[in-house]
Amino acid sequence: MLTNISYARAQYLAETNVKTFLQWLRALVMAPPGSLTHSYRIRLKGRGRITQSWSCGSLREAWQHYEWGKGSARDFIANKTILDKLQSDLHDSLRKRDERRALATCIDVQKWGGTLRNIPALMTLSATDGLITYLPECKAAFAAANGTGRLCFPASFISNAGFTKIYSLLCEDFVIYDSRVAAALGMLIIRWCKQHRPLLTKVPPTLSVRWKAGKEGARARVPKNRNPSRAPYELSEWHTRGSHVTSNVWANWLLSAAVPAGRLWGITRSADKLRALEAALFMVGYEVPGDAAL
Repeated sequence: MLTNISYARAQYLAETNVKTFLQWLRALVMAPPGSLTHSYRIRLKGRGRITQSWSCGSLREAWQHYEWGKGSARDFIANKTILDKLQSDLHDSLRKRDERRALATCIDVQKWGGTLRNIPALMTLSATDGLITYLPECKAAFAAANGTGRLCFPASFISNAGFTKIYSLLCEDFVIYDSRVAAALGMLIIRWCKQHRPLLTKVPPTLSVRWKAGKEGARARVPKNRNPSRAPYELSEWHTRGSHVTSNVWANWLLSAAVPAGRLWGITRSADKLRALEAALFMVGYEVPGDAAL
């Protein structure tokens, strides 16, 4: 599978609209409370109409209010500990060429992320390509794309909200690009576009990341909106592995470049800073304003 993402990393980050957006995003990342006021009602599964309120006043507050998983240990530190262990297990299994352990670890990643529907595909990949072959090939393809702007993957390549979790543990500077992170990044891009009226009449092609509807039943009483489009600024939904992986790679480059060289919210390790920014966007993106929400 060959996907042309149009730009190498350095070329992409040097593009005029990307540079201007990144200046704005870097300032927003470090901005104080009041810089990003956002709120919504969380629909609690299995509890009918019962909801729980969530809000933030900045990206830092969104990160501080992060929660995911079951039980009492649901904060950022608890989840980072889980992901660090999964990452160590994944790399160790590939280094030792332990197919069974690689499969078990990838399944555990899907269990952590709530993307169990990807388990059959993982089992098929393990039985055919072999994950100990497939994953290193994907890692090499992502690394090469930074310099070439071309992604050359195995024919069996999968890119979606479940597999991005595996790739984020496999590769450096790789974010989990699921529907929530996509919605939040799209929302920020739309806000930036609105601030640049009338110079911008539509979203620049280099910032046209894709979004995806959230998982919920067709009979959901109050569907969550994850389409950040606000006329005339429209973003498209991803429907193919090619459109998802292109947006994922662009998000990797944008968010990695938005993280400061020094401390971010008290965090010093580069990988942890990127994970924290991703976590902030994950919380913001549970639901976003858009034409679909009006």
